[in-house]
Amino acid sequence: MKVVESGATKTGFGGRSADVRDLSGLPDYAGFMQKVRAPREK
Repeated sequence: MKVVESGATKTGFGGRSADVRDLSGLPDYAGFMQKVRAPREK
């Protein structure tokens, strides 16, 4: 058995993953995304 656990690797994944511009088609996720974005907007 092998386990691969990546260490700290600088990528743009976190920024791109949360970069959702239009939530109009996903109203159930609007509250969640607002909480995710709040710390980044400070």
